[in-house]
Amino acid sequence: MVRCPDCRHQSEASGEWLVTVEEEEATATLVVCPSCGTVLGGGNRNADAHNAQTTSEGSVSWPMAAGGPKRTGFKPEAVGPRGPVEVDWDRHEGGWVREAPALVDGTLYAVTSTSSTNATHVTAYDITDGGEQWRREIEGEITGAPAVGEGTVYLGDSTGTLYAFDASDGAPQWTVELTESDSSLTSPAVADGQVYVTSGEATAHAIDAGDGSENWTVEMYIDSYMSAAAVDDGVVYVSGSAGSVYALDADDGSEIWQFETEWGRPHTPAVDGGIVYIGSQDGYVYALDAADGAKQWRFDTGSEAFAASIADGTVFAGNSDGVLHALDAADGTEQWSFEADGRLSAAPAVTAETVYIGSSDNTMSALDRASGRQQWAFETGDRIAGSAVIADGTVYFGSIDKHIYALSD
Repeated sequence: MVRCPDCRHQSEASGEWLVTVEEEEATATLVVCPSCGTVLGGGNRNADAHNAQTTSEGSVSWPMAAGGPKRTGFKPEAVGPRGPVEVDWDRHEGGWVREAPALVDGTLYAVTSTSSTNATHVTAYDITDGGEQWRREIEGEITGAPAVGEGTVYLGDSTGTLYAFDASDGAPQWTVELTESDSSLTSPAVADGQVYVTSGEATAHAIDAGDGSENWTVEMYIDSYMSAAAVDDGVVYVSGSAGSVYALDADDGSEIWQFETEWGRPHTPAVDGGIVYIGSQDGYVYALDAADGAKQWRFDTGSEAFAASIADGTVFAGNSDGVLHALDAADGTEQWSFEADGRLSAAPAVTAETVYIGSSDNTMSALDRASGRQQWAFETGDRIAGSAVIADGTVYFGSIDKHIYALSD
């Protein structure tokens, strides 16, 4: 269901809410209220440049962590609540919900994890009312966000096993063990018929999305573990715990370039417009040329900088001091900052007008994208460690309080 915040018209998500316009050499898809004509979202670039995906029903798709394989965290056509917000529905999961859910074709896919050896699970929910469609238990602890592609849900666990389930009913498709010892897998990236995933053994893998066969494996000997992968234009970007950022050929895993940060662990990269943006434990946000790894600029956030998002020329990155920085993507100059009361470890989720960010102070906040002004905040029972997803006037996210929330106006 889509609701216009101006005239309050609402109807099922459908193509009547979408308007495509031609702008010089780009195509823009706008979300427009069919009743009053208010433009609710959209962008001035080709939506594909931001991993923008829309289902046949018109609902925005967030198929994997940070919105797509490029990990930009940006969906210009997504429309979220303007506030004040209320709970549409919430579900108690029985385990921590510390990873971002995936949202495809009106279904929300969420995973739980625990600090024990008890089974964890992946669950599919109807986004309209939170009704459970299916659930599957996993023997190991699920250690990354789910990814959805070609009708299949992919996820990894603490034993180094990658799973594939049918997205419609949860039927197991295949499993593959990727590590020699129990070693956690990161959030998969699905692109061009491949599943790209890294492990706590400092290995990167390319797996055939259809049958689970392994195409290549690369071991980074100087690192103890790797970040999740970002994928763009035939290149896989990952970072390692020893402070290295790598670009690998997506076809065979061969190294294209390597960049060294000052020290410590870089986080998951984001790629946009030929530039790789990455936050690091050394406190810097780096901008690297995607072709050769040359440093374009870096910005000192003052404490550990986490995964960044990129939207229409602005980079958004939070740090362990609870400060979200909005930076000019061209030169790294700061446009604005917002200070929360807890660490901001998840990549922000960004729409045409709003930035959504969860914090260890238990709060999900919505910020004006242009100014950083807080529009609303919602407090849960524990910290929020994963990113949100936004569609049809609703924001969806999980919390360490073991709940999944759906909030709308």
